[in-house]
Amino acid sequence: MLQKTSSLFLYILFLFTIHGCTSRSTVSNYSEIIYPKWFWQPPTNFLSAVGYARTYYDRKSSVDAATENAIEQLARQLQVNISGEIIAMNDQQAEKFQETISEGLRERITNSHYLLNTFVTPKLTVVLISEQERSVSDKITPMSKNKPDWLYQIPNENEYEYGVGSSNLTYFPETAWQKAEKRAIIDLAANLHSKIGSVNSHSKAYHQNISNSKTKIQLQNVLVIARWFSIQDGSYHVLVRMTK
Repeated sequence: MLQKTSSLFLYILFLFTIHGCTSRSTVSNYSEIIYPKWFWQPPTNFLSAVGYARTYYDRKSSVDAATENAIEQLARQLQVNISGEIIAMNDQQAEKFQETISEGLRERITNSHYLLNTFVTPKLTVVLISEQERSVSDKITPMSKNKPDWLYQIPNENEYEYGVGSSNLTYFPETAWQKAEKRAIIDLAANLHSKIGSVNSHSKAYHQNISNSKTKIQLQNVLVIARWFSIQDGSYHVLVRMTK
């Protein structure tokens, strides 16, 4: 009986040890995320876009998929019509937005873009494209572990309007980065032009404060200024900017 108990204890200890090692390995992998500088801090002296794709066995397929995504993103940055609304009640919020990107603009970029740079990791392939032929440094930059100032307070400048978008941890980083960029552009639209109406309704049982924010606007020449990944919670963050 004693022998069986000891064996069971050792087996449980073994499972705990393996699980602990696996968890530490995951955190360690996060701390080793390294990309080129043009990914974390894209060029601001000309309009460019980063495209994301899952890394496949065939490298060309990965680059092609990332380039296709970059074409859509560059078209979105050049011109996008955004309409939608945010309804907030107490601490609850619901939002619905729709974006429209010109098919003609997509086609133009497809036929005229330059592939400026590529970077491939075991999980993610990223490319940088532009309609201008430019030289971009290949310098690899470790991810900053410090939370950037723009996540604490969005920049407030007379010349520019900013937007911040975030996405939670997911197994597919390309999906998370895409969501964060789209949300940053929507946030920019809401910051630039929003109509807010507040309705206070009262009853004997409760008080509700409802706000309804509607947005309908066209954005042009949006620049992605910075990206950041949080090691602590695995969240993805993007900062965008547009001249007012």
